[in-house]
Amino acid sequence: MSIQLRQNLPESLDKLAAQRLLYRRAKLVRNFGMLLVLVIVIMALVGAFVQSKDFNYIVTLAALFTWFLDQSVLKEIEAKSKREAAAIQEDFDCVVLDIPWPRHKRVKRPTRDRIKQLASRARKNPAIVKNLKDWYTPSAIPAEEALAKVHCQRMNCWWDVNLRNRWRTVLGVSFWAFAAVAILLSIFTGITVAKFVALVASALRILAWGIAELKGQGSAIKNVRGIHQMLDEVEAESSITLEEIRCFQDEIFEHRRTNPPVPEWFFWLNRNRQEAEAAKS
Repeated sequence: MSIQLRQNLPESLDKLAAQRLLYRRAKLVRNFGMLLVLVIVIMALVGAFVQSKDFNYIVTLAALFTWFLDQSVLKEIEAKSKREAAAIQEDFDCVVLDIPWPRHKRVKRPTRDRIKQLASRARKNPAIVKNLKDWYTPSAIPAEEALAKVHCQRMNCWWDVNLRNRWRTVLGVSFWAFAAVAILLSIFTGITVAKFVALVASALRILAWGIAELKGQGSAIKNVRGIHQMLDEVEAESSITLEEIRCFQDEIFEHRRTNPPVPEWFFWLNRNRQEAEAAKS
């Protein structure tokens, strides 16, 4: 059975629905963290105009509290959902690309009952389960088996690095724009001691989140771009072993488990454009 057929089997579509549900959860948690940062930004901007010590102290406490909540609760919930999603997506790739499960990673293979449970929940939301068929564009998959596997791995990397590049650009522009506006407003409206404390606290909160996100996405882009380059070079070779394919898949699996996700709304905003570019490539 070919990749084109295996990827559209009912059990394969269940895995895609399950991993998308879990990634969606991880992204929603991350979005909530972003929302908290945005609230601090708005409070800091309001604090630039409000001549109230109490309000500025509230901004300071809010900045500290949201940082603690993000570090101690949100990141752990996001990481747990992301790890399970990556394991299910790895199971999908192992079956569809016909490569062995990475037992050396000491990761438990998802059970069929768990996958069916998650897939059933996912199907209650049509937005989650749309466009699951033909995960790898059938017309672009090479006929030769080994090359077909490498091609699918390469397309995974290509999609990821392009989406992350776009998100990092939007994030960088927005982050520095908010920081500049907050500082300028505080300067022009006059800085009191309370306002200065609030500004420092909120600025540190925003900087901590923004720098961590930019650094995390930058590291992920560098990593997946390196995998993509290796796959490009291997695809040009005449002989590729199953061991090499499994090694590349290990890198992709680790990338999915450990790197920060891109927000769901940004993914869907760029999906059609990415699909068109992938078809051309």
